[in-house]
Amino acid sequence: NSNQKVSFAREIQYLKKYVNIQKLRFGDKFILYYEVDEELMDFQVFRLLLQPIVENSILHGVRYREKGYIKIHYSHTEPKVVISVIDSGIGMTKEELQMQRQNMKDYNPNHVGLANVNCRLKLYYGEEAQLHIYSKKDMGTVIRFCLPRES
Repeated sequence: NSNQKVSFAREIQYLKKYVNIQKLRFGDKFILYYEVDEELMDFQVFRLLLQPIVENSILHGVRYREKGYIKIHYSHTEPKVVISVIDSGIGMTKEELQMQRQNMKDYNPNHVGLANVNCRLKLYYGEEAQLHIYSKKDMGTVIRFCLPRES
C-alpha cells in the first residue's frame, strides 16, 4: 500500500533495495549517497515516496554520464522537513523543464512517477508540499519538497 506510512529509515531500506537492482542493470554508472539528519530517521513518510524520484534521476539523468551522483538530502527547518533529491545528470533545458512541470500537473500515461508522487503529496499535505523541480542543462536536477514536521 503506497499510502501506508513508514519511518524514513524504512523508506531508505526500500530505496537501497531498488538501487541495488538498478546497479545490476547500470553497473557503476552512479553513486547514491544520503545526507540525513539522524534525529529524523523516525519521521513518517509515505511508503515508496523517494523511489520514483530516484528512478527519474537514474533513467533520465545520471545514466547518460560516465559517472553520476545522486544525493538524498533530508533536513529540517522548523516547522518543516525538507527533502531533496539532487543529481549530477544531464539536466534539462528551460523548455524541457517547463514540459516536465506540466507533465506533473496533467495526467500523462508516459509520465506517471513524478505526477503520482506530486499528487499524493498535495492530497495529503496540501499545495505547499508539492514537488519543485530545478534543473540546468549539463549540470543536473534538484527535486525538492517540504513536509510539516508534525503530521
